[in-house]
Amino acid sequence: MSKEIQILKNGQLQKKLQLSNGTYALGRTPDADIVLADSAVSKNHATLAIDNKNFHITDIGSSNGIFLQGKKFIEQNFTDSFEIEIKPFTIRTADMAQLETNEPPGVIAASIRNFSINNIKVSIFLIFGIAMLLAVLIGYIPLKKQTATIARQEMLKSGILLTRYLAEMNRPFLETGQKIQVRTSPVRLEDGVIYAFVIDANGRIIAPHEKQGDFFDWSGLSNAFAGAKLKIDDGKQNEKIIFYPVRQQNKTIGAAIIGFAWQQAAGKQTFGMGALGFFLLAILCVIGMLMSHLLAKAFLNPLKSLYEEVEMAIKQGSTAIEYQAPYSELDNLKRAFNRLLIRKTSSSSSFSSATGPIKTEATARPTSTRENKSLQATTDFPSPMPASPGSGTMDEQLRELTAPWCIIDRENYTLLRLSDNFTPGLGTPECQQGMHIIEALETEIIPAVSQMIDSEGTTELTVSHAEKTYRLRRVNFNDNNNDAVADAVEKNNVILVFEEKVE
Repeated sequence: MSKEIQILKNGQLQKKLQLSNGTYALGRTPDADIVLADSAVSKNHATLAIDNKNFHITDIGSSNGIFLQGKKFIEQNFTDSFEIEIKPFTIRTADMAQLETNEPPGVIAASIRNFSINNIKVSIFLIFGIAMLLAVLIGYIPLKKQTATIARQEMLKSGILLTRYLAEMNRPFLETGQKIQVRTSPVRLEDGVIYAFVIDANGRIIAPHEKQGDFFDWSGLSNAFAGAKLKIDDGKQNEKIIFYPVRQQNKTIGAAIIGFAWQQAAGKQTFGMGALGFFLLAILCVIGMLMSHLLAKAFLNPLKSLYEEVEMAIKQGSTAIEYQAPYSELDNLKRAFNRLLIRKTSSSSSFSSATGPIKTEATARPTSTRENKSLQATTDFPSPMPASPGSGTMDEQLRELTAPWCIIDRENYTLLRLSDNFTPGLGTPECQQGMHIIEALETEIIPAVSQMIDSEGTTELTVSHAEKTYRLRRVNFNDNNNDAVADAVEKNNVILVFEEKVE
């Protein structure tokens, strides 16, 4: 029974494989069962063992590791299905792919997680643009509401004044009983007024005259008359009803009533921050774009200067970059370039081999705090030590070594294995398995190690570090039980031993 395995690269499906029970090698080498062609993948990266519904995945000493849900692992068992990452590849079963297809939120989350903008200028522009838009909206919407509230209050005040004006204008006619002269025309055309009535003491409409004899249907009219005071109430058309009484000798002889509608007034006039708000938004967006441009320029110009200094140093064969970094991030980048330049310079220089006639001294301007230390390569030893320190398996032979030793991947310059006494013996506290030699080792050691990795003819060097002198030599092991292991070690890895030289 075969199982479908899918290989994706950067999220795009590359190929499908039908695999039966057995163990399969994953790696960059064309001889691998599952070829993952990318420089980030080790030649022999991992193994996949299939046993019916069970899957067993093992990291076999890769440089960049294997990841499960973002976490690196060495060995992991799966049942029915699995999905792992050997970046930039994703290896999964078809069952897992179907599960993801049936879960749109997972796909959306993955798309958001994988979304990236490669152009720093575009990134900064987008960030500032979104920030400016949010700032305007956060400030504009409450201001708009507050302005609208103030406008309604002001129009209500105007309505009260109009109602009072209507009542006082008709007071003489109500007091003398000349109802025929009562009028409402001065306030009929005012913004927001949908009706204006003058009523007598019985609530009968006496103006406008065309409505004489009708009664105004307002449930709060009797209460308003009883209170004999200004009253503001809500009408059936969502209007504000303003009641203003006309009094004579503590007796209500009539009243003025105006129906005031905010919606009608708002439809005729533009209130709030509409046009002004959009204008402010445009101004703030322009300011944001300008600030983002200046910010991008402030970062990219020093980065461009660093790039030019690196190019110049490479062309001139310098061992260090003369550059004053304005930011700590660029300063860290400069130090990394300095270490690379040291390695490049040392690789092109000639360290004297214990088996060759050349005698030189390679010096490099250190980038660490140990300014008084230097790298030396001399011919103190007339002949190399035996290539094989003992017999038995490679692990047994390594355990027989008393001096600090390490195994380095020739292709990636990473530390595959370290002896227990390597870090304390050489005084390299940051040195850890899996690190690149530029980050793991001290500056004084890097050129010699690089020379030993690159040069097949160099088998011994003398290195001065931390007020000590070490004999750095490359050794070869013969695994009597497994010739293939010995060949792989010789071809892909370098075993270096640091023997302290006692003066």
